[in-house]
Amino acid sequence: MEKRRNLIFDFDGTLVDSFLLENKSMVYAINRAGNLSIDEKNIISFYGPTEKGIIKKLVTEDKFNQAWKDFLSFYSKEAINYKPSDDMIKLLNDLKDDGFPLYLITGRGKETLDISLKISGIADLFIDEYTGSDFGINKDVSVLKLIKDHDVNKEDLIYIGDTVEDIKTMSKIDINIISVGYYHDKKYQQKLRELNEGKVARNILELRKIIYLNL
Repeated sequence: MEKRRNLIFDFDGTLVDSFLLENKSMVYAINRAGNLSIDEKNIISFYGPTEKGIIKKLVTEDKFNQAWKDFLSFYSKEAINYKPSDDMIKLLNDLKDDGFPLYLITGRGKETLDISLKISGIADLFIDEYTGSDFGINKDVSVLKLIKDHDVNKEDLIYIGDTVEDIKTMSKIDINIISVGYYHDKKYQQKLRELNEGKVARNILELRKIIYLNL
């Protein structure tokens, strides 16, 4: 049988348009803990660590435990409104049916990933999931751990993500990447094209085409 590429999907901005959910949930918890300087625009500058890592930076130590509870409570209630599109779910199912191993690597924390995967009904599509670090970006570490855990070669991996940072991170460890820009504005999509020419999807139909062309 022909060897199959292993496909690694990012979550936020790739599978789901979930930026607003993450931002609203963190801002709600941080504001309730007394830090009113954070809003849904400037919270983005703290991205890199997991939600837990971000909240720890922005509330006092004595307020953290309650802030974390507030965050998870808010997230759990709102997450039902942020699920993968029908087209994305069909693409994932088609890829799995065609025999391609699917993995998930994200910078968010396990707690919210589990909530969203359960609500979306897609948890069973992935062989394994790797989540972020409270201390900063760790997708390169997660990819290398996946290689070791599942005995796959670098050349048999394709990462699918939505950020410029994803492109730079995968380049550092020589992993092929397909970029998606459908949840970003045109200016950001142009940045993706400059760094990953010919492999940037503007919609899920294009993503499907690019994936199958690169398998």
